[in-house]
Amino acid sequence: LKKDYQTHNFEYIDNAAVSEDGKTIYAFFENMPLTKIDVQTGEMSAYENEDLFSSVGASSSNSIVVSPDGKYVAVGCFDGKVRVIESSSGNVIDEIPEQVNVSFFMIFTRDSKHLLLQGNDRVVNIRNIEEKCNAGTIDAYEGINNVIFDDANGVIALCASRYVYLIENETFVLVADAVNHGT
Repeated sequence: LKKDYQTHNFEYIDNAAVSEDGKTIYAFFENMPLTKIDVQTGEMSAYENEDLFSSVGASSSNSIVVSPDGKYVAVGCFDGKVRVIESSSGNVIDEIPEQVNVSFFMIFTRDSKHLLLQGNDRVVNIRNIEEKCNAGTIDAYEGINNVIFDDANGVIALCASRYVYLIENETFVLVADAVNHGT
């Protein structure tokens, strides 16, 4: 990786994510489209797509997320859209008009079939990857900053500072919400 690093013209890494198996890193480097790095060999290859550049000024720490099965990568891009690509080919399979220029959150479900996204409007959209449509929404009062998958109870907890939203794992129906009033 060090040898390849010296041959590219960039000053910093804007954001990065690692595949669940630890074999691949996906990164946004300055002035480069999304880049795939083979951890074992250090080989870097940028996806040949001018739409896959980083969202400038995005304050999200997760503008790149990899599906648990490694098949998909979702990226918050410069034009405010979230693009879902096939990791093997780099082909864009879905474009989602989220507002990623200021702050947003996204994560794949454990089965890699859905992407949970929250844009500037604070609405959490649950995107069906295969059907390219929304499977549901949750109106959140604050930005989601953590997600906990509780497989034993079949729920997903969306955590947002003082709020917790529990949604059913398969239907994505809101089953409970709670707020901490600081008492």
